[in-house]
Amino acid sequence: MARAAASAFAIACAVVALAPLPARAAAKDGAADAGSIEGCPIRSIAIEPRNVFDPMPPGPFGALYSLANRLHLRTRPGPNRRQLLLDRGGPWSARLAAESERALRRLDVLVPDAIRAAPAGDSVDVTVGTRDIWTTALEFTIESGGGRATGQVGVVESNLFGMAKSVSATYREDGVRVARSIGYGDPSGVLARSPRLSFEEACQIV
Repeated sequence: MARAAASAFAIACAVVALAPLPARAAAKDGAADAGSIEGCPIRSIAIEPRNVFDPMPPGPFGALYSLANRLHLRTRPGPNRRQLLLDRGGPWSARLAAESERALRRLDVLVPDAIRAAPAGDSVDVTVGTRDIWTTALEFTIESGGGRATGQVGVVESNLFGMAKSVSATYREDGVRVARSIGYGDPSGVLARSPRLSFEEACQIV
């Protein structure tokens, strides 16, 4: 069972690498003129995260795209909301909406749509749509020379549990020593301005 799951995961990684990227969503038809709603109070902010393949790309790999979507944990609304410079009850600003889109893009785990505002009486309802990108990377290298073999295997997940937090684990062996390292990063939270945390342990091969 574990071997089958690992094989499916590896296939999904390969499919994601070859898949065409969905086009960035445009503003909906009938969206309000930006000038007419500038400064209106924000009544609500809806976060609408979409999966990696949403919409589904055309072609013969639909089943594999669906598998990749099932294996991927969609980004939770919390990390997206923390990047917004707009608040419920505050004024709508097209400039702050554009800056919020750039902040979302810097998370490197999703592609934001245009942040939209729709009139709701004397207020506006804001919609923040995003589409996830594939965030799991497998690393495997092996080399030999001079009668010595070296190799490295590792995994990096940039959107752990859909929380926009990154973790990595690496194992390296060069014939002389073995090194194991782990890393953690939190671009969406309190550690966003701090360097990535890492730990490495090495030991001599006897």
